[in-house]
Amino acid sequence: MAIRDDIRVAWLDVARGEVEIPRNRPVRLILERAEIGYLEFPVEDPFFSPSGAMVLPEGAAPALAKLFQLASDQPGRLALALGHCQSASSQAKVMSQHRADGIVALLGGPPWARHCHKHHTVADLQQSLAWVAATRAVKCDPGTVGGVMNAQTMAALEAFRSAVEAEVGAPPGVGPTPHELDWDALRLMVDDEAARLAGMTETELAEVRDAFKFVAPASIGCGHTWSLDPIALHNYEPQSVVRVDLFFFPEALPPLIAKETSPGESIYRERNYSCQPVVFAPSEKTVVGTGQPPETGGGISEGEGMRAAPPPLESTEAVVGVVVLDSVGSTLTPGGPAPLALRLSVRGSVDIARIEVHSVSFGGGALFARPLSGSERQDDTTTTIQWDGRTNTRFGASLGPAVTSAFSPYQLSVVYDGGGGIQERTTAFPIEVP
Repeated sequence: MAIRDDIRVAWLDVARGEVEIPRNRPVRLILERAEIGYLEFPVEDPFFSPSGAMVLPEGAAPALAKLFQLASDQPGRLALALGHCQSASSQAKVMSQHRADGIVALLGGPPWARHCHKHHTVADLQQSLAWVAATRAVKCDPGTVGGVMNAQTMAALEAFRSAVEAEVGAPPGVGPTPHELDWDALRLMVDDEAARLAGMTETELAEVRDAFKFVAPASIGCGHTWSLDPIALHNYEPQSVVRVDLFFFPEALPPLIAKETSPGESIYRERNYSCQPVVFAPSEKTVVGTGQPPETGGGISEGEGMRAAPPPLESTEAVVGVVVLDSVGSTLTPGGPAPLALRLSVRGSVDIARIEVHSVSFGGGALFARPLSGSERQDDTTTTIQWDGRTNTRFGASLGPAVTSAFSPYQLSVVYDGGGGIQERTTAFPIEVP
């Protein structure tokens, strides 16, 4: 018997036609996905205001800290920001581009100040001043965030300007409206906070920032092309339709984004990559409108104007939630009278969770995916789910409306984040389709 060689190659290299298959000996190609880092910026507090394109400081500072740590631990990665929206209108697509531009500008530092100056709303200004008042000893609280440039907001802006030179050594802006110098001073404050959270000095932060590299182009507004429907990108589960996805690619395997007819298809539609989500969920709160940080040690006060504030990245005691598959049927007859029953239990706090069905023999993306609802993710909850074998993902639809014996056996898994990062528990019992 001839000895067969196993050759490991990347899906992306195969798609590009860059794999030469030896013809003088038997071989088996083992196709592998390249791992990419992934961080989602939903268009909601604390990252964006619903109608804005500016990255808000209370989300920017902890996100930067996490990204600087990632870049320090994994140098040489290429960043790409892809903006998404829900509407098919041209205005919405332009806004998705502006938001993606904002994330790239944030990574660059000074460009973020120019982006804020160009794209901010009055509400963005008010939220930014409130963040400064809550995180630094500056009495620049604008009061209620109402989106109106009123006298209190003007006074808060002047109070901010009177403090910036002492706070960050930057010259203040002038005039009745925010100046680019004001946004640059805010940028320096965000950098200070990010460095503190990341445990870096200003010099170390600057070195990491200078080392950031980007895919060309670095940002693209995808509009509504890629929805929340499960797609071929492995381990990818966005939580919002309107969002910016920030990916980090191996330098040797970037997407050829500029050559794609539908930007993002080599990432979302094909089986080239596997996501490694960057776990990040700001959870502490700051009361806007008081000019005071929240008291330590107590709970969160209820009331109007609650906002997310940058959380510390230091390790803390936390309850890590788990999702356990208690039982799964072993045989499924698609469309038959007895659907496949699976039972799972949640212990502790779980932020996201979903079940997936994959073909063991064929590989590729999930054929079926179902997120767990908020009530199903509660502590000490047991849920029974019935699956009739129908596919509900784009990848699954490419194989047929329901699973068949052609790609049996199948395997069911549960993917979740219980506070300790994305985890995956797979059943030990494949599902056979006769």
